[in-house]
Amino acid sequence: MSAFDELEPVPEVFPEAEPKTEAAAAPAASEPQVVYTHDEESLRELRDEVAALRDLFTRRLMEDKQKTELIKTLGDGARFAFIEPFLYEIILLLDRLDRAEDDFSRSVRDELFDILQRRGLERIEVKREFDPRLYKAVRVTESAEVSALTVTGLVRRGYIFSGKVIRPAEVVVARPGKF
Repeated sequence: MSAFDELEPVPEVFPEAEPKTEAAAAPAASEPQVVYTHDEESLRELRDEVAALRDLFTRRLMEDKQKTELIKTLGDGARFAFIEPFLYEIILLLDRLDRAEDDFSRSVRDELFDILQRRGLERIEVKREFDPRLYKAVRVTESAEVSALTVTGLVRRGYIFSGKVIRPAEVVVARPGKF
């Protein structure tokens, strides 16, 4: 029971102001105006109740926002888990088409990659500096000419989809050595 429920209506008819129109001059006899009486304690209770409801509303709003973010994260993860194996198999097909030497196969490869690229697939650009997040070293050589792990060749291209590595680029690296 709220403090508002304890207030008792007190019917009071207010004296009429000078009417501006005839319709406004005739008060509805069946609708007396009601004035509520209150004390400081009931006002304090109402303020407390409003504050509690405001807090509850804010908490529920934040919970809804967190649930929405969680649902989006789970949905993205499920979508990625579904599409990753499919993309990996298509990438294997692109590898086969990369090795083909006829113009038709190259044309199909280019068209297929363009379609996948429009959907968010990106090739990993291979740079000289070795990045283990993007590259997989499949062969290592020693060289006196380098001071850190350095990419010297590309074996197979790597791909990223929606910011996640589908397959790292397979590279040949040179490490510092003594000759």
